[in-house]
Amino acid sequence: MSKVAGPPPHVTGISPNEGTPGTKLTIRGENFGQLASDLTHVFINQVNVGPSAQWFSSRRITVITPLGEGELEIVVVTNNDKIGTASVSYHQTVKRNVGPQTSVTYWPADERRYCPAIYEHSHAAGGAAGGSSASGMAGGELDPSTGLPMSEMTRLSIPLSESALRAIYPGQWFFSSKDLTTSPIYS
Repeated sequence: MSKVAGPPPHVTGISPNEGTPGTKLTIRGENFGQLASDLTHVFINQVNVGPSAQWFSSRRITVITPLGEGELEIVVVTNNDKIGTASVSYHQTVKRNVGPQTSVTYWPADERRYCPAIYEHSHAAGGAAGGSSASGMAGGELDPSTGLPMSEMTRLSIPLSESALRAIYPGQWFFSSKDLTTSPIYS
């Protein structure tokens, strides 16, 4: 692989400029490389989100935002070890519950608009207090080791841990005819 010659990456804009963990973030700028392989790392808040990066041109890439709150710094690194720090920052808040009626920000041209991070800090059925659980939506939970949504990890063919699989596919109970009685109950 040859190294890219030229100036360092320069981020000129992001869209959206705020969101929640798991949001698809479009980064626009210059010098992101002539090929997808020229883009080696993208960091948001010091977390490498490069595995989720999609390179479209030397001027546009998209990534999935990791866990974190507040103003998050964006850094782009190309294979010539040139580093570009964005002059704009991404503001992120953690929504505790995401449902079908929750409004989210998105870039209109994106085919996949949002990967929600769902956190429930309550005594949920089958879960412990302070834990996180999926809310009926496969892939809605973020993997704690990478900060990527489970659905994105599946798309990237990253193996899921046993705890991640339990969060996506909680256990179920099945009843058979032996569990039911047809005799009347007298009190």
